[in-house]
Amino acid sequence: MNDLENILKEIEIIRARTPGQSFHVPMNPPATIDQIEQRLTRVLGFKIPEDLKRFLLIHNGLRKGTWFDRYRPLSLEEIIAQWRDDRQREQEARGERDEVVKLPNHIPIMGDPTLHHKIYMDANDGSIMNYVVDGIYFEKFRYDTYLEFLIVAKDYLVRNAYFEWPNMD
Repeated sequence: MNDLENILKEIEIIRARTPGQSFHVPMNPPATIDQIEQRLTRVLGFKIPEDLKRFLLIHNGLRKGTWFDRYRPLSLEEIIAQWRDDRQREQEARGERDEVVKLPNHIPIMGDPTLHHKIYMDANDGSIMNYVVDGIYFEKFRYDTYLEFLIVAKDYLVRNAYFEWPNMD
């Protein structure tokens, strides 16, 4: 088991032990490599970072509920829909607002229920950042890798959960 699989397993243990209905919704079954390569890569038009591929091969997002804070991982189809929505917003805002930042190589990987707050992966370097999406993008945090981001997410869950963290040894 690699580091990404380990941290996802720990997050699932936390979710299972945390009170609240939204934490007890199971993750979607994994995507296939064909779905990732033929669908996601083809639609986005650029190479998908390995960490995102590995995540989708373990869990293809979360149907409903939350994963940490107010966010949930998006499925492959939701990633595509939100990426298209972002491109549409950029087109509609073109010329209207100078402050609109174009994010052509940023892949939405998580979102809140309204999908106005999203977490993105930069396809160029695999870094993770959060933007408030309403035609304008504001960076709130940045992590160098998906694994670093997931470790912070797990720590957030542990701090905000109402149980004692089990010994994983």
